[in-house]
Amino acid sequence: MQRFIQLIFIGACCAMPSLVLAEVKPAPLFSDGMVLQRNAPVPVWGVADKAEAITVTFCGQKVSATADDQGQWTVTLAKLQPGGPFPMTVAGNNTITFAKVFVGDVWLCGGQSNMDMKVDNCDRADDAKATTTLNLHLSGGQAWSLSDKSVNGGFSGTGYWFGRYLAEQMQDLHIGLIQCAVGGSKVGEWSPGGVFYRAQLQPLMPYALKGVVWYQGESNAGEAYRYSQAMETMMAAWRKDFRNPVLPFIYMQLPRFNGPPKDDAIVNPTLGWPLLQEAQVFNLTTPNTAMAVYFDCTDGELHPKNKPDGGKRLALAALAKVYGRKPAEDYLCPVLRQSTLKDGTLTLEFDNAAKELMVKDSPAIRQFIIICEDGTQKLAKARVNGNKVIVDLTGEKGLPEVYYSFSDHPLGNLFNTSGLPVSPFRLAKRKHVVDACSGSTLTIHQDIPFGANALKPGSYRIAGYTITKAEYYPNSAVVRLTVDKPWTIGEKHTLQLPGFKQWDGKTEVAPIEFSATPAPLVPAP
Repeated sequence: MQRFIQLIFIGACCAMPSLVLAEVKPAPLFSDGMVLQRNAPVPVWGVADKAEAITVTFCGQKVSATADDQGQWTVTLAKLQPGGPFPMTVAGNNTITFAKVFVGDVWLCGGQSNMDMKVDNCDRADDAKATTTLNLHLSGGQAWSLSDKSVNGGFSGTGYWFGRYLAEQMQDLHIGLIQCAVGGSKVGEWSPGGVFYRAQLQPLMPYALKGVVWYQGESNAGEAYRYSQAMETMMAAWRKDFRNPVLPFIYMQLPRFNGPPKDDAIVNPTLGWPLLQEAQVFNLTTPNTAMAVYFDCTDGELHPKNKPDGGKRLALAALAKVYGRKPAEDYLCPVLRQSTLKDGTLTLEFDNAAKELMVKDSPAIRQFIIICEDGTQKLAKARVNGNKVIVDLTGEKGLPEVYYSFSDHPLGNLFNTSGLPVSPFRLAKRKHVVDACSGSTLTIHQDIPFGANALKPGSYRIAGYTITKAEYYPNSAVVRLTVDKPWTIGEKHTLQLPGFKQWDGKTEVAPIEFSATPAPLVPAP
């Protein structure tokens, strides 16, 4: 109900016309105590009277603009050197002076409830509220404040602990955090056309940023196959509208949810939570992204209170990806990079595990499971060999599936030497799932993304039909195929997938059978 009321309020705000003010007024994000981005062009904007001349003076620069017919104006400061506090003046028919402006690195903290969750509701709240961090500055999208006991409790717990750790590591640099998160929001609502993109994010654009810290995905767990494409769409839009084509995104992989499984030797490959975790791994193929993994620090609550460790993991990822800290395995969690199957031996290699891997709290690797050709499951014969994992598949018929910690409550105990956990993964059989088939169209989705080949009509074959078009729905991994004539209701068909390989790189993806129905197409996500 609270979110419904919030949506109504936001919609009403979006519908209100822009006000033309006689006095010059910078956007609300520009206030005393603000942090401006170093070493980058810095837009400053606001409203004034139509045709009013505006001049912004800061750090030896004086830049001017004229308000347009709607009273909007923007100036851009040239690259700034870090430091502060410095004074800034914004002058038109009136003059506004900001006495304390800092120059450093600005991070936007976005997502849903686990980013919105306040310090007051997280572990170590008393510590946070008793600590003043002189080079950390906080904003909820308008006024800025120094990070101290008067404001820390009401700020994002994940964001605060990310910023505090980063500020401690970068003591000579001012760090600014802007919180922009809404509980229950979906990733698509943060893309152009989405309600929170319009109401929450656009008022902040194009404030110059160092990067984005993102914790979201819980609301998309039931549609994981759409997530990575939707996330990629969102990142591209933010990079465009924040005027930074390489804007870094540091994001949190979903941690544990629900209670621990009753049996380490059983996996449910259809659960939405681990499928969403997998989709988040796929987003690492987008340049300038990094992912933090912290399931080992959480207890299964939907809103884990251990935001101090979560924030630190995000900060570690940022230090490696954005600030160039090395070696990578000291800052980034291991992610499966390559699998090689030869003579019944599966060799797994990982990014961010250059030294070696280690097994914690048990002689065996937990939640390492094989699903055999007949559907039976059993614990894998897996062992660590330096920085690799060796899995014995001798005697297994056909191509089994291999899962590690693939659960809504992962218990994996495989870590790199810096104590960072290996991200859950699977080597599963790829397949298409038919969502709807009517008229002359077929709507399917891929349970594991296939890449660009999925868009080529020639990649698919249906006996007796010619596929004239293959396209993605917006913001999804759903494929819609159009054929040259209508389906016959009830008639069975086989969809062939030539060129698509299974995880071993050799076995063809199996064809699937489907029947045309009078049901309507699944609506676009």
